Amino acid sequence: MASIVMAAPTSEELEEYAVWSAGIRDLYIGPRVELIVIRDRTKLDDSAKKAISSAAQEWNLDAKVVKDFQANNKSERSLGKWFRLPITYTLISREELDDFFVVHKLDRTGWDLFYAKYPKSRGVVWVSRPAFNATKNQAIVYICNQRNWLGGEGYLVLLTQRDGAWVVKDKLLIWIS
Repeated sequence: MASIVMAAPTSEELEEYAVWSAGIRDLYIGPRVELIVIRDRTKLDDSAKKAISSAAQEWNLDAKVVKDFQANNKSERSLGKWFRLPITYTLISREELDDFFVVHKLDRTGWDLFYAKYPKSRGVVWVSRPAFNATKNQAIVYICNQRNWLGGEGYLVLLTQRDGAWVVKDKLLIWIS
């Protein structure tokens, strides 16, 4: 099978990876987690689309940031291996996710099979495209995690630049199961 070679990311794309990495570190890296499994395409679900306006109001975000967030997430974008995480991570395709969770939905063995292949992970993480304010020192992104049939959550995350690094300033829980 031929592998797909992705072009090196632009500086703007590297900034997105820095935002995603900071959010994932804050939300999902903990004591027994040795692997992060990330969906290989960005995704924004309906719950986050509905919540962005109230989050923007709560966080006093500029209307342009909300518009950019919605525009950035009209379609999915492929992700590459440019995350900066302190533990191992891997990208997982929609096809592989379907092999676990669509094919095995009725017999409910998908998560058992997933954890047999990805032990010591915390399920699957999804990220949206972020949006930045005009001065590029504030970003908003949606990050969610599914770790069992009824185990997961999704957050809108507000990040700021501090000493040249992205840090989570606040997070708004959008859904939990």
